Amino acid sequence: MNMKALIKAIALSTCCALSTLAIAESADTVHLGKEVSKEQVINLLSPNGVSGQPLTRGIRLKNQPAESLAAQTSAPRGLSLEVYFDFDSAKLTAAAKAQLSPVGEALQSNELAELAFTLEGHTDAAGDDNYNLSLSEQRARAVMNFFVNEYSVEPTRVIAQGRGESQLLDGDNPNSGVNRRVSIIAE
Repeated sequence: MNMKALIKAIALSTCCALSTLAIAESADTVHLGKEVSKEQVINLLSPNGVSGQPLTRGIRLKNQPAESLAAQTSAPRGLSLEVYFDFDSAKLTAAAKAQLSPVGEALQSNELAELAFTLEGHTDAAGDDNYNLSLSEQRARAVMNFFVNEYSVEPTRVIAQGRGESQLLDGDNPNSGVNRRVSIIAE
């Protein structure tokens, strides 16, 4: 096993031991809770990487510490926000808009002004696969429209995709509301 693989294996086992909730997003996705700051978003999505200090307030990492995320500036960078939707809805609630506002501010910043990114919408497992895929796409577009309309993010910087129920945040509770969310992946 090479050194890079060994470091990843150690990081994975360490983070799994620290986290009580399995996270389904890609290996480079950092799951943020319901609260996120503009600075956290800039640090996580910036092509220049994070400051090297581990982030701890309400953050659970899937399989690597924050400092190794900074070392992989060419790898996809992403974050998953607990911006929840009502059952069978793609409408952004007032609470969801408040949660997305720091992200919109970060996307306007000089550090992220040129960032292209993908918004991935997710659903719980209730309902038909095709319906859930369509609903998740609508959720991703709702967030994209929020960023475009409220924060003047250029639509050409954003790709909105649906993932349906394929990446449940809480696989033990597939119909849980925590599975209805949006992830942001830097390109």
